[in-house]
Amino acid sequence: MTSGSWHGSVDQLLFDLNSNNHLDKRELSAGLTKDLSKKIILVPYNDYKKSITILKKFKSKIAMVIIEPIQQALPSKKCEDYIRNIYNYCKSKNILICFDEMITGIRVNKFSVQNCLKLKPDLSTFGKIIGGGLPIGVIGLSKTVEKKLSEKKNKVFFGGTFSGNPLVAEIGYQNLSYIYKNKKKIFGHLESLSDYFEKSLNLFLEKEKLNIKVIRYYSILRIIYTKSIIKNKFDRQKKEENLSKRIIKFQNFAVNNGVYLSKRGAIFFSYSYTKKDVEYLIDVISKGLFKFFK
Repeated sequence: MTSGSWHGSVDQLLFDLNSNNHLDKRELSAGLTKDLSKKIILVPYNDYKKSITILKKFKSKIAMVIIEPIQQALPSKKCEDYIRNIYNYCKSKNILICFDEMITGIRVNKFSVQNCLKLKPDLSTFGKIIGGGLPIGVIGLSKTVEKKLSEKKNKVFFGGTFSGNPLVAEIGYQNLSYIYKNKKKIFGHLESLSDYFEKSLNLFLEKEKLNIKVIRYYSILRIIYTKSIIKNKFDRQKKEENLSKRIIKFQNFAVNNGVYLSKRGAIFFSYSYTKKDVEYLIDVISKGLFKFFK
């Protein structure tokens, strides 16, 4: 699986890279067994050359490649080539590929990254926005995978407390129906506000010569505390590791001025936002960045 992703709170996937060495894995949660770590092969997100070298080495042992196509750790269109290349490699070698679109599903134009890039992964996971604020998970299978499961006639159990919950299903249905019916208006509005936020803040950062930039993928935004070229979460964290105290002070400043910024760094725009709301965000954020990073 690609590094820097979340992929849900499943023990088998709670690992990430500790360095640029694919064998140097770290546990994201205490209590995980070493056997689990041995079964997971991590490839560096947005580094195609290293990823392909690793995939070729372990090709015969790979059951599936799991990739979060656009990560909140680096929401940038510059990652699209990596996604296409990994997808095309898997398809050429008959390796199953899964797109984890919990974050990007229904949040980006055309409803998903796979639709934006015209790709058809074998397995897809969605959730969050689909539930309209209530807990929900959605799994999509390709016809090929569905056929193989049917032919093998193996029992596949999937269930939970909220499985098929009528309230969640109805609200999810109404939510998706509204979004689909008003897709041009909704995504156009989000795109306009996000573009305005990104360009306005980056102009300010350039003018004040601050080593900071704003990046975005549709309405998913992030403040990056470096103007250096970064490929993935690991690169970004290395650049930002000595700035943690200043970042916390900046985030506290924002909260004290009515703007909550997630500790994880991602900024998601809501359809309810107005240009006036975004102008206020720009004002508070620009003042905070100038105060703590000038």
